[in-house]
Amino acid sequence: MNMKVKKLACVTLSIAMIISAAACGKKSGKKKEASPAGEAAETVLEAVTSLSVKKLKKINGMEETIDTFEAIASSDAIKAVLDKASYEINEDDIKEKKKKTTVPVTVTMPDYEAAAEEAEGDEDDFIEAIEAQKEKKYISVDVTLEFENDDDEYTLTNGPEFCEELLAPVLEACEDFIEISPSTEVTLETDETDPTTAAPTDDTAATTEPTDETKDTTPAPTDDTSATDDTTATTASSGPAAKLEKVTPKKIKIDKDIFEKLLKEVDPDSAKSIISTGAGSVGSTATTETVVAYDAEFELMYQYYEFADVATAKGYFDSMTGSLKSICTNYEVSDDWGYVSYQYSDYTCIYYFSDNGMIVALSMSSAAEKIEKINEFAKALCK
Repeated sequence: MNMKVKKLACVTLSIAMIISAAACGKKSGKKKEASPAGEAAETVLEAVTSLSVKKLKKINGMEETIDTFEAIASSDAIKAVLDKASYEINEDDIKEKKKKTTVPVTVTMPDYEAAAEEAEGDEDDFIEAIEAQKEKKYISVDVTLEFENDDDEYTLTNGPEFCEELLAPVLEACEDFIEISPSTEVTLETDETDPTTAAPTDDTAATTEPTDETKDTTPAPTDDTSATDDTTATTASSGPAAKLEKVTPKKIKIDKDIFEKLLKEVDPDSAKSIISTGAGSVGSTATTETVVAYDAEFELMYQYYEFADVATAKGYFDSMTGSLKSICTNYEVSDDWGYVSYQYSDYTCIYYFSDNGMIVALSMSSAAEKIEKINEFAKALCK
């Protein structure tokens, strides 16, 4: 698999990184050149990881993130983490359909949570812990950049979501050292961020969660308002054109093969885009397996995560769904399985976990046909 690795700071490399850099960075007539999409992704990653507001202002699609980066650019703690970061762009997994492109990337950085625990609220101690940390203790985050392209001109379409997925956990770990305005796009959420709001990022559903700090200013449904009520007033959209149906969930065995079989039965077109990335992480939670698929318009997203054990799966599930009960169509949760579904603004989403596996299905469109596809998937999952 052709992996493009770029080091973001001049640091001492471990033997593994030296081998990686030598294998991928050596110039050769046989080396696969970076695609236009890969180059566009690299431009974004360089700007984000260098905290360069100047570079970000030149990227189409990053306008909504400028305030955030201006707020954190002077943070020595954030800079210490990102100075040690590196990224990989997998050219072979770049997907281009019509005029939409997804670029899966893996960002590796120091374990900022471990450093924060060690620092106990002292910024200087945090920076020292980051600088002293061995690379074998670094964490990896799988995220995806989404672009619209026109004659090899790429416009980023998930800039705020990508930045929140990548940076929100870092900001949360460093919240004792920095001050972030509530109006900024990357929020210090208490819930972990799900990399499915990003394309085969594994993890984009989370950035659309209706928490108090999401960038969507649409009033969230209260306990007095049904999440599926067609009369619910919104400021961001006219609301969903179809209702999310209530189902009768139960605990079943799920794994990667069962997920892929189910998707092929319900949405064979989206199943054609299935990407399996193996072990990685969703937010700051480690996964042993990640599988993602999208429809042609990138408006439907299906994900499967496998965790090391039931406790980890339950912990991540709770972090993503615990605040949603008042707006849910279904809310069934026990110690070793759970099913939560909701509609909010343009989004229709279901979460299901059983033992150490978890399935997420998300529509990012208010169109009836997209919502009905989520309904079909939910019924097939719960039959």
